[in-house]
Amino acid sequence: METRKVAFKNFVILKMSKNDKYKNLACDIINDSSLPIDKSFDNLIKYIDFQTMMGGTHEIFGDFLSEFKEYCKNTPVKKIEDIVSYCFTVFNSDKWNKIKDNFCIGTVYLVGNDEDIYKIYCIEEKSKNALKFELKLKVDFNNLIIIDQQRIPKGKLTRKYTVNKAIDILKKCSYQSAIPPNKKSFSEIMLFLELNNR
Repeated sequence: METRKVAFKNFVILKMSKNDKYKNLACDIINDSSLPIDKSFDNLIKYIDFQTMMGGTHEIFGDFLSEFKEYCKNTPVKKIEDIVSYCFTVFNSDKWNKIKDNFCIGTVYLVGNDEDIYKIYCIEEKSKNALKFELKLKVDFNNLIIIDQQRIPKGKLTRKYTVNKAIDILKKCSYQSAIPPNKKSFSEIMLFLELNNR
């Protein structure tokens, strides 16, 4: 087994025994029957990265990797510089395509008034996790974070719709503020919604 995988496995086992915010994540990693343990370290991290993104624990996994970096600094393993630099390498090249293939939208929250919608939350049908899009910004589709539905702010401007109704409202919205939606991002978001318009 390559050095980086050995170091990571030891770190995960160590975190399983600690009563901190990483314990549940470490247990999930160890108990995941689909974990590609026979693959390379890079593929192993890519897999966990995507699973935590879909499961709403992506932010915790980011912190987990940061602590792994510190662990590696104090661990006598070979090629330590590779491990440290790897922790901050982002594997995003195909995340968005995987999300489009696996994220089935059940409902949509639109944030804003009828003349200016500026934020969208897409709720996954089964897990009830939410995928957030900022319409006025250029969206990095390969670095999206999925959050728990309960974390969606429920203010007066936040309204819940079916996918079909949300598409209709977004198409009719005049976006009258000084900052219009980013055209490229908006087109990709609309395509994503259309793919889920069943």
